[in-house]
Amino acid sequence: MNQVLEYIYHHPKEAKRIIGVTDKQLIKLIENAQKIESEKKTSDIAAALSPPTLLEKKD
Repeated sequence: MNQVLEYIYHHPKEAKRIIGVTDKQLIKLIENAQKIESEKKTSDIAAALSPPTLLEKKD
């Protein structure tokens, strides 16, 4: 964890002063970023496991 995130973790009410968002907004932002990352990983795995279609070029 970097120093800014560690400080905010220990002093959540200072988030607004340090990064311009409240601690609740920061938590929501992090949750949304984690959700998007998880969806992207799931999508990447599904794409890797799906069989090629007739429209895809073959080498």
